[in-house]
Amino acid sequence: MGIEEIPVEAGDGFDESLMEAIMNFPAEEGEAPNTVKQVIKKGYRTGEKVIRFAQVSVIV
Repeated sequence: MGIEEIPVEAGDGFDESLMEAIMNFPAEEGEAPNTVKQVIKKGYRTGEKVIRFAQVSVIV
């Protein structure tokens, strides 16, 4: 069917076109803002169309 998982890992930059931020955490020592802290739910797409956005927590 051409469905593929959106590759997202902790430490990746937050991309609102592929991800949905459902939680945020203040940046701690050594953490860069606007990065993924944890993947809550995996995201999927078919071609360029997103079927389900990856749900993530983000460092702000």
